[in-house]
Amino acid sequence: MPVIVTGQLPVAANPSGGQPAPGRCAAAPLRGSVQASDGAAGTIYTTIGLRNLSARTCTVKGIPHVRLLNDQGQPVTAPSVPGGPAGSLVVLRPGRTARFTFSRPNACDGTVAGSRLRVTLPQGQGFLVVDLGGDTQFGTCARVGVRALEAATTSPGSGRIADPQVAADRLIAAWVGGDRAAARTLTGLAVTDRLFSESPPAHAPAALPCRLVPDPATYVCSYPLAPHAALSVVVEGGASAGYSVSGVEFGD
Repeated sequence: MPVIVTGQLPVAANPSGGQPAPGRCAAAPLRGSVQASDGAAGTIYTTIGLRNLSARTCTVKGIPHVRLLNDQGQPVTAPSVPGGPAGSLVVLRPGRTARFTFSRPNACDGTVAGSRLRVTLPQGQGFLVVDLGGDTQFGTCARVGVRALEAATTSPGSGRIADPQVAADRLIAAWVGGDRAAARTLTGLAVTDRLFSESPPAHAPAALPCRLVPDPATYVCSYPLAPHAALSVVVEGGASAGYSVSGVEFGD
């Protein structure tokens, strides 16, 4: 898919006389793709990865703007709004990926549809078009919210987890350790937010064996938190493709 870009800044000189500091990433050498999508409470959260295909290191910082495009390439959603703080500088070496997450309503009376997303980089570095993999419905009752770019700790397809228990145990360890970044390598933003909205115990709870439920390739792994409380972690996937967490539920 073609990528359109407006402008590109050169690599900045390092005043100390050493190696030049990397310049800001323009859109042209970046390739966008959908990395994850999940929903909660009437909102869909979608994570977009931006991979540096060039041979040069560059940087990104801030919150992109996104708009859904129709078949004629015209925007059909209102300009997006920031969904959090501006974030910190991300250094993108060749082949590495930065990512951001946007939220859109899915429980509106009115919707618009499109199969591509225009992503405009912060600081005037141009825009690229990302294929959403088919017609996607955006609700029109609220604006699209976008969170800041961050470094993707693993590249797509790497770090495969071949055991559902391992995926669940790693998520619990990240929660207990207060490590949201580690949790985001295992699940989507909505699940991470739900999990971290609750205070973890002082120590990782003992795990009950994961059990297979009627849905294909879906496991539920349980962790007792108190005599009458437990945390259930829903894990989906397969041994060849890898397992990831698709949901969490606190209950009695």
